[in-house]
Amino acid sequence: MRDVHQIELFYFGDTTSPRRSLTSMSHGNQFRTRIGFTTPDGLDVAGNLELESAGSVLEWSSFTFHGDGRTVTAERTSDGVNVAGNFMSLSGPALPGYACLLLVLDLVDSNHERIDFTWLTETADNPARPASLQLKPNDMVSSPVRGNVEDCRRVELTVSGERTNTYWVKDGEVIASDWARTQSFALPREVVRSLSQ
Repeated sequence: MRDVHQIELFYFGDTTSPRRSLTSMSHGNQFRTRIGFTTPDGLDVAGNLELESAGSVLEWSSFTFHGDGRTVTAERTSDGVNVAGNFMSLSGPALPGYACLLLVLDLVDSNHERIDFTWLTETADNPARPASLQLKPNDMVSSPVRGNVEDCRRVELTVSGERTNTYWVKDGEVIASDWARTQSFALPREVVRSLSQ
């Protein structure tokens, strides 16, 4: 997997005060992401995903998700995936939702316009759903942490036939994301490096 260390700040409606964050980090064969925010309706969302892969993100072997007061584990097999003890037969690529960041970056770096895969929710009681990532025309992003950023690669995520997320990529990093009613903006790399020291 590619090395990534990214911190995104979440905003609802306005861009004057962030409402928590998403931290994603991968190194070697491990990817970890931690999310926490409160929706405009007052719902607290928090979770922590740990994923293992010896190759690309789509070649993952196992993941563990901690959130909503429970822990869900999954293991990949040659013909499917076992999520919390429930086996699902899968014939193509599959990925847990919070690891989508790495697949977005892989798509932008590839020669492909689209990738179809199975979206795995990180809960034991939700089925797998058909999904796709597709490159769209380049776009400008107005970011509260970077200002206006021109000529970003725009990637749209569709799950079960409905667009759920949009990502903007510039210089090998996702600098902004739209999660339906929520937006997140990544801190610049030099800021993340300074926070890590």
